[in-house]
Amino acid sequence: IRMCGACLMSVTTTDLHETVNQLFADIDNTSSEALWRAYINRSYYAVFHELRLAMEQAGINTNQYKTGTHDNLYMILDEMAAKDKPIKKLALQFKDFLKKRHQSDYKLHEHITWTDVVMAQKYARELPELIAKYIK
Repeated sequence: IRMCGACLMSVTTTDLHETVNQLFADIDNTSSEALWRAYINRSYYAVFHELRLAMEQAGINTNQYKTGTHDNLYMILDEMAAKDKPIKKLALQFKDFLKKRHQSDYKLHEHITWTDVVMAQKYARELPELIAKYIK
């Protein structure tokens, strides 16, 4: 168990990112669409937990709007971006990542492409850096 401010965590966001990297180390454009969907889901959730934790540690209420937690985080980022333009990149990337995760999890009739996976890989790399830079 690890300490995180006032909370106890059985895993850290670093653990989640490392697990994604281990589970999907061999993913490529010849992998199955089911594996691509699983990668998008797991990598999204590693970033989601990182963003929510950063907001909570910064004293940002993550339940400000009458919607789900995921949309709340985006709406908070969008509001922050209105006051601080560089945050817009973080907001837009997070929103697109959420959209890809929804498509991967719920829209089984819509194809997931290798390009979707490459974008998810980009977001999984870049969003933690943007979160560390802007959510304080």
